[in-house]
Amino acid sequence: MLSDSFVAADTGQATLLGLLDHTAAFDTVDHAVLIERLRLTFGVVDSALHSMTSYLTGRTQYVRYRGEVSTTRHVYCGVPQGLVLGPVLFLLYVADVIELVKECGLIAHAFADDLQIYGHTISADTQELVA
Repeated sequence: MLSDSFVAADTGQATLLGLLDHTAAFDTVDHAVLIERLRLTFGVVDSALHSMTSYLTGRTQYVRYRGEVSTTRHVYCGVPQGLVLGPVLFLLYVADVIELVKECGLIAHAFADDLQIYGHTISADTQELVA
């Protein structure tokens, strides 16, 4: 992003940057939506889709606090964290957002739950880029 901005500045253009940080992003991934996105958008089928479905579904959680334990609940959202697969699944989940940014003529850089959206324009057209 910085390199692109320097190149744009060398040609007299300004860069507008928007930074998005998804709060608790990995916890908000809907399993059913992700599984459908893997199937329809990315063509994951058969044993690969079955493996992903098995990896995501059937999970439970509970809270233990001061010796007390809550009831066990099924988990329908969120990707398991601490493994490489978590950020990858999140990026696949939000891939449509990146495509939308590109369709709007902007540039997107994504890393895990952070998204940088930016574009370049001459100073006279700054308001158009903002819009």
